Amino acid sequence: MPDEFSISSGLNACTGSEDLSQGRRIHGSLIRLGYDADSFSANALVDIEAAMMVFEKILLPDIVSWNTLIAGCALHGFHDLTLEMLQEMKVLGTTPNMFTLSSILKACAGMGMIDLGRQINSHLIKVGFDTDVFVCVGLVDMYSKCGFMEDARRVYNLMPMQDLISWNSIISAYVQNLNDEEAISLFYEMQKEGFNCNQTTLSTILKSIASLQ
Repeated sequence: MPDEFSISSGLNACTGSEDLSQGRRIHGSLIRLGYDADSFSANALVDIEAAMMVFEKILLPDIVSWNTLIAGCALHGFHDLTLEMLQEMKVLGTTPNMFTLSSILKACAGMGMIDLGRQINSHLIKVGFDTDVFVCVGLVDMYSKCGFMEDARRVYNLMPMQDLISWNSIISAYVQNLNDEEAISLFYEMQKEGFNCNQTTLSTILKSIASLQ
């Protein structure tokens, strides 16, 4: 019999394939097996439909409401829906801000839409958001996942300051593009600059070390 973890994995698969019908069937199994009170499974179920249901009840969604929904779509890999929400948001008269565009960059990265990503980059420069660390990390991720490491490194080098998140982003970028030597070199440079690594850093750099063995 499936346990709460296999059921949760099934719900996540329904999220990825946007299969609400199958998700509801799994939800029925979850209730019959007594796992409906389990937070691990319940949270996965919420991802499928609750966000859209709550959002649709808002009469006049503001930028925070739009950003929450768009960020959720991007986080769970609904890239097409992320872009659709952006268009609907603009049609209804809400202007995207840097948080909106950061989520759109994630969708561009997931779909390999480098042209749209470059357009967003140009727009960010025009409105003065291109030096924001949060936005820059999104650009590094977008360029690296599309295979444009020179652009990713250029964005990183132009950051007015680096923090642990930005260090992790550029190190991960080189690992994703199979340049483990540069990733390890940046890891040592990060330590020389006085930054302590976290679990993300260690997990990423261990992949590079293993690849070089």
